[in-house]
Amino acid sequence: MMERLTVERVLADFTSWDVIGLLSTLDGFYVHHHHAEHPRIVALLERGYTRFYDDISEIPDTVLQMTALCSGNRDELLPTAKERYGDAFHVFATGVQLFDICPTNKGASLEEICSFLKLDADQSWAFGDDENDVAMLRAAGTGYLMKHASEHLHSHGFLVTENVVETITHIIYSLTL
Repeated sequence: MMERLTVERVLADFTSWDVIGLLSTLDGFYVHHHHAEHPRIVALLERGYTRFYDDISEIPDTVLQMTALCSGNRDELLPTAKERYGDAFHVFATGVQLFDICPTNKGASLEEICSFLKLDADQSWAFGDDENDVAMLRAAGTGYLMKHASEHLHSHGFLVTENVVETITHIIYSLTL
């Protein structure tokens, strides 16, 4: 969870960096109303879980993470965001023009799920294709990197797949033998 003052500080940076801030809560995404016409925001609205706000005090739920929707400048802004927020948060590229600032990572989440289900990590499999997936792929018993992932991610030594369904089918089949 992110403190309200931190959310305000990050939103101020997003404004100065000319990016659209998406605030993730338990009940969906929140985006400032003046971005309502942006094509990516319109697409999110069609999915039914995006809401608008004028002031962050209108957001009734705790902000879990913040996503920056960049306009062609993600690779320039990401190091700045990591420098500014990387000591307190995980800052990762999460798409072609997106990066997240969040208090946890997918690896910690996978570990929590395994603990809750009373599973050893080696009984888990994970699939990913971006920088924000690395911790999860490491935490899993077997981590699969999608073939189309950025070249620098292939240096981590994960198994590579281009077809998740085939890979899962193979996993299930091998478990039933």
